Amino acid sequence: MEVVMEEGGDISGCSSTTTTTIDDDLNYALADWSPLIVHSPMFSGTNNLPSVIETIIDKNTPKEEVGVEEEEDNKGLRLLHLLMASAEALSGPTNKGKSNDLAKVILARLKELLVWSSEIRSPTNMESLALHFTKALESLTHVSISHGNTAGAGNFLTAFQLLQDMSPYIKFGHFTANQAIIESVACDRRIHIIDYDIMEGVQWAALMQDLVSKNDGLPPPHLRVTALARAGGKQVINVQETGRRLIDFANSIGQPFSFSQCRLDSSDKLCASRIKLVKGEALVVNIMRHLPHSPHRSQTSMSSIISLVASLSPRLITVVEEENEEMEKGEGFILRFRQVLHRYSAVWDSLEAGFPMQRIARGMVENVLFGPRIAEDVKMAFERSDEGDGDGEGDWGGGEVECCRI
Repeated sequence: MEVVMEEGGDISGCSSTTTTTIDDDLNYALADWSPLIVHSPMFSGTNNLPSVIETIIDKNTPKEEVGVEEEEDNKGLRLLHLLMASAEALSGPTNKGKSNDLAKVILARLKELLVWSSEIRSPTNMESLALHFTKALESLTHVSISHGNTAGAGNFLTAFQLLQDMSPYIKFGHFTANQAIIESVACDRRIHIIDYDIMEGVQWAALMQDLVSKNDGLPPPHLRVTALARAGGKQVINVQETGRRLIDFANSIGQPFSFSQCRLDSSDKLCASRIKLVKGEALVVNIMRHLPHSPHRSQTSMSSIISLVASLSPRLITVVEEENEEMEKGEGFILRFRQVLHRYSAVWDSLEAGFPMQRIARGMVENVLFGPRIAEDVKMAFERSDEGDGDGEGDWGGGEVECCRI
C-alpha cells in the first residue's frame, strides 16, 4: 500500500418615535406597482397581497372549525404564494427600486412569521423549507448579505454522514456509478480513478468491497484513486485524511490500493501535467455534481475540468447530477425559481416521509448542506434569467470516450 500527496454600530445619530404598521409598509411598497402582482391570480380566495400577509401574520386569528391538518395545508399554500410573489417582485422589469422595496416587505413579513412559529413549536416541513428560501431571496435584495456555507469541516462531514443514513439520495448515485465502472473495467488488472470532489471517499470503500468479492479466481485488481482538491485551505488536509482512511480500509480487506491527490490552481482549474498517468491502467473519471458534492463549483471550473479529462481519453466518465428541467434561452427568474422550489420541495418531502421525528439531525442536514445550496441555486437562477441556459460543461472530447450520466 502507498500514499502519495502530490502538489499537483450606530446608523444615525438621530432618534425618532415614528412607527409604521404592516399596512404602511405595504402601501408604500405597492404604490404604483403593477396590478398583476398586487392582485395576482395566484392568491386564490383572497382579495390582494396585503390581506394574504395580514392573514398569515395575525397570531390571534381564530381557528373557525378548521382541522389542524387543513389549517397547516392552507398556511403552507400561503407561504408558497408569498415566496412566488417575492420572486415576481424581484423580477420586476421596470422600477428596480420598487422591486426591491416590495420584495423586502414581503420577505420581512415572511421571516417574522416563520421565526415566530419556530419559537412556539417545531416548524412544519413547509415552514422549514420556506425559511431557507426566504433567506435565499433576501440575499438577492442586499448585495452585502451572504448565506454561504460557513460551517466548519467537522460539522459538514457530520451532516454528510447523517444525510447518508437518512436518505438513499447519496448512496444511489454512488451505487449506480460504481456499477458502470465495474462493467467498464471488468477485464482490467489495474484501474485508475480520477475523482472530482472525493469528500469522505465512501464511494470507493463500496467499490473496493465489490472488487474483492468477485468470484473469478483471481486476486482483486490494483485500484489507484487520484483526488482533485482545491489549493490551500482545509480541503487539502481533509483529502489527505480521506486517503489514509481508504488505505486502512483497503488493507483490512486485502484490496491492492494507492492514493494521491492533484491540486487545482487558484482559479479552480486543472492542469494536465499534474495528473500522473501509467501505461496499462484503465482510466476512469468520476464527477459528482449533486448535493452535497460540488456545491459552489463555477461553470468555468467545470468546463475546464471536463474538457481536460476528456482529452486524457479515459475508458469511462461517470457523471452523477441532479435532474433539472430544460429551460429555454431567456426564460425569466420566475420559472427558474419555481423549478428550484419544486426540486427542494421533493427533497424535503422525502426527508419528512422517512425521518419525521429526527428533528435535530434533520435540522443539521438542512442548515449545513441544503440551506447554502438553496441560496446558491436561487442566486444562479436570478443571474441566469436573462442568459442562455447552457450546460457549461465544455467539450466531452467525442471519440471513444464513454460517458455515463446518472
